[in-house]
Amino acid sequence: NYEKALAHNTHNIEATYKLAALSLAIGDIKSSLEYCDYCLQLNPLCQNALAYKALACWVDGNRKGWEELYDFDEMIKQFHLDLPGGFSSIDDFNNTLDVDINNHKSLIWEPLERVTNGGAVTSDLLLEPTRAIRLLEKSIKQTVNNLIQNMPTNNEHPFFRTRPKNYKITLIGSILKGHGIHPPHIHENSWLSGVYYVRTPDVMNHSDDSHSGWLQFGRPDITLQDENLLPVAVRFPQPGSLIIFPSYFFHGTIPFRSDGVRVGIAFDIYPVN
Repeated sequence: NYEKALAHNTHNIEATYKLAALSLAIGDIKSSLEYCDYCLQLNPLCQNALAYKALACWVDGNRKGWEELYDFDEMIKQFHLDLPGGFSSIDDFNNTLDVDINNHKSLIWEPLERVTNGGAVTSDLLLEPTRAIRLLEKSIKQTVNNLIQNMPTNNEHPFFRTRPKNYKITLIGSILKGHGIHPPHIHENSWLSGVYYVRTPDVMNHSDDSHSGWLQFGRPDITLQDENLLPVAVRFPQPGSLIIFPSYFFHGTIPFRSDGVRVGIAFDIYPVN
């Protein structure tokens, strides 16, 4: 019981954001917002509290509060990776990454600790990096550093004011087969997250109105009343591109129906004091 856990330890962050989510699911928006704000007092970087606070603002009719936290146009960025040295093309680089992921000894089908259905993921690729993984890490860090330098100066916004001076990065390889999905989730302990796209099936394309296989933002991991009215955003996962977003953004994949596979490398940025 989360209420008992919080009464026993008033600094129990997990119990606090779980109570925020439960309150939100039963329609007690006032309590949900109070739990979110209390959780953020305990830990200003609590991604769960930020995610549920945005949802509570939307359900409460506070569109300004929602838009401040979930500004899709401003806060989701997509970049094309510069070609690392030693490769003839992005396709050549991606083919090497594809082999590295498929051959990685930590690759496991539907691990219990990961939100993956119909797919496989690795542990942190940087624990035993190949040359291509090291080059990808370097390119991602250059992109992230530029992004941080050019962010708005806003000491009132919980995302922008917590941008780190120093950070560590992890890279997780992911393979999804047809009908496989990453259901809606956030990245709990990081500040900034993203995906580099290595390979996508032919069925995925810019002109597909169903957005088969695309990355979707805004759908939560809990059931809400009038959930279909929630704003959502989609981005096309083009091989060779990075999609970067705040770690508290709910995101997941739209299923695709194909014999092909969707290969990506998710990355997380963790502030370091």
